[in-house]
Amino acid sequence: MSPHDVAVGHGDSSDSATDLERRTHRRVIVTLGSLAVLLFGFLGTWLLPVGPATGSVATALLIAMPPLVVVLAVIAARRQEQRGPYLQLAAGIACFAISRTLWFGLHWMHGEPPPFPSWPAGLWLLGYVLLLTGVVGLLELELGRVGLRSWLDALVVGLGTAAVSAAFLLDVVLSPLEADSLAAMVAVTYPILNLTLLAVVAAGVAMHAGAPTRRWVLITLGVLLFGLGDLDHLSHLAADGYQVGGLMDLAWLGGAILFSVAALDRRPAPKVEQVRSTAMLVVPATFSIAALIVLAIAPFHDLPGGAVSLAIATLVAAFGRIAIAFRDVTLLHESQHQARTDELTELGNRRAFHLESTRLLAEGTAEEPLALLLIDLDHFKEINDTLGHPIGDELLRLIGPRLQTVVRDHDRLFRLGGDEFAVLLPGLSADDAFETAHRIRDELRRPFALDDLLLHIDGSVGVAVYPDHGDNAELLLQRADVAMYLAKETRSGVQVYLSEKDTNGRDQLQLLDDLRRALRTDQLLLHYQPQWSLTKRRVIGVEALVRWQHPTDGLIAPDRFLPLVEKTGLMTELTRIVLRKAVAQCREWQDQGLELPVAVNVSAVSFLDELLVDHLAFVLEGTGVDPSLLVIEITENTLVADPIRAGEILQRMRALGVRVSVDDYGTGYCSLAYLRDLPIDELKLDRTFMRDLSRDRRGEAIVRSTIELAHSLGLDMVAEGVEDQHTFDYLTGSGCDTAQGYFFSAPLPAAELEDWVRNGVATSATGRSDTPA
Repeated sequence: MSPHDVAVGHGDSSDSATDLERRTHRRVIVTLGSLAVLLFGFLGTWLLPVGPATGSVATALLIAMPPLVVVLAVIAARRQEQRGPYLQLAAGIACFAISRTLWFGLHWMHGEPPPFPSWPAGLWLLGYVLLLTGVVGLLELELGRVGLRSWLDALVVGLGTAAVSAAFLLDVVLSPLEADSLAAMVAVTYPILNLTLLAVVAAGVAMHAGAPTRRWVLITLGVLLFGLGDLDHLSHLAADGYQVGGLMDLAWLGGAILFSVAALDRRPAPKVEQVRSTAMLVVPATFSIAALIVLAIAPFHDLPGGAVSLAIATLVAAFGRIAIAFRDVTLLHESQHQARTDELTELGNRRAFHLESTRLLAEGTAEEPLALLLIDLDHFKEINDTLGHPIGDELLRLIGPRLQTVVRDHDRLFRLGGDEFAVLLPGLSADDAFETAHRIRDELRRPFALDDLLLHIDGSVGVAVYPDHGDNAELLLQRADVAMYLAKETRSGVQVYLSEKDTNGRDQLQLLDDLRRALRTDQLLLHYQPQWSLTKRRVIGVEALVRWQHPTDGLIAPDRFLPLVEKTGLMTELTRIVLRKAVAQCREWQDQGLELPVAVNVSAVSFLDELLVDHLAFVLEGTGVDPSLLVIEITENTLVADPIRAGEILQRMRALGVRVSVDDYGTGYCSLAYLRDLPIDELKLDRTFMRDLSRDRRGEAIVRSTIELAHSLGLDMVAEGVEDQHTFDYLTGSGCDTAQGYFFSAPLPAAELEDWVRNGVATSATGRSDTPA
């Protein structure tokens, strides 16, 4: 479609929208004008002398009420989301209009008012029911589904009103109608339904947090006018009979007009959050008390039997409401308990820890100590990796009961997450907490029996005490964490927080915050270390190594931030960033005529991610890079952690065309069977075997045999950490395929690496004039 076509389309749409607005505006004006004429015409009947003319005019005007219904129906039909409730309101007003019309018809046919109650009264009562359902429908649109609580509240109000009315109103106001007669019961139903409707509307207004919209103000006033007309009708019924053109007719007409004007409000129904508080129970509680009063005075006064029955029904409904409230409180308590409980161990979780520690600090005194022990299981990840997560979970379940045997009854245990636990020890000093921590560690070191296995574990415990080490729960936890990591580093097992040892506590927190920001704002960059072919005597690839260009601290080496990445679960996100950057750089080099495979080291967590291969495929397809130019480096321990899953991922990588290298070979526990069965392309011998190779005959033998092993399996051999001429010469003579290390070059930024390759710069230490391709 051309731009001209688009412009025309938009113009037509705008014109249509403008025409629709104009038509809607005209309909609103006509509707309001018709309502005004109808109202003033009815008021004009009061200026005429009472007689047949007045009755005829009033009758004609009352029959003219159906146009109000049509107005409501038309407006409702144009409100898609509010159509149902407004049609119910329109049907309710239609019942009123038809009921009045039929009443006047019976009056005209017989020459006198029909007896009360006549059958048109049933339509009038149905009108109230429809109004009630319409109002409830509007509330559901704005407040969500109106549940059983609201219906019971309305039932309590309705029955309570009926009980009070039957007890007092029948005798005083309706005595001419004989209190026990059908006429009295039908007559009193009018105010009962109206008060019930008013109670529901009042509840809806209250749920709007005391700030009802204009629509609800009009609806409320309309309901009040209907109630005023019912009271006027009731009083005349008990005295001298109904008179045409009185206050009752004006109130009914005014109420219908207000409902119509409310329907003209074309603003969408606002989504209001329901207000749940004790104030919402005031209305049903008031009517329950009124029912109790009726039952209390019944033995001393001759009250109608219906009043007592209605009062009992009111209390039954109130008890049902109380039962639901009790159930809600119980469910709330259970949900709060679940929200504060660790699902696996049934100990308190991190949220419970913060609540309890804050409470203890608030209730205690400045002189009363509160000790916090932070416990971290040593090498728990290896248990999960080698024995499986079900065994690891079962071990975690046994930690709580084991620790309970050491601590006091009023001490609190928590699982903060993973293999990290916390203990709050009210009233213990640092020395006492230190002793308790040692007892906890000794208890942890006792073997755990799991599925015919006898597991030996250990733990590191950090101790922080209020008020010596912090004056709030968050600071205590932070300093206990510092002490716990110091216990790990020193292998002491237990460590009390020492401020002089906390040189990096706040720095680590700041570094973590900066690191999260770095991942979002592209502060990571890659350096590339060339890989030199010992047979082709040229550069045949590079390894991508991540660096962090900190905005204030400059270039940060990976050994400073990668441990923090692993600890905080950011490794998968970082790995994906590195892969995208490495493949993009490979594409850029390809465009410049420089075809260099790029190797990227992937951690066990990232490699075992089910979405890794899909992400690789997406990145390679998006850049158009040949998959064979990407080498994924994994460690031996990655293969051991989950060999079946690792094998599946390796097969998918092989199908994708990506090459795989086993990094740091010789330092892990890889079985030769894995090398035979898994689709691996190369072995990368760890740098530790390159140290002092000239003076280590055993080391030479290991290197030579590993090279032969790789070749016999059809794998390439890469040696890393080559830093001197002797190592270079030995590897060349032993048939090693590829080498990398500072002997050739340190890791370089992409631009410097290009110059290094293109300018034929190998390294001065080689003493050779080999020109890299």
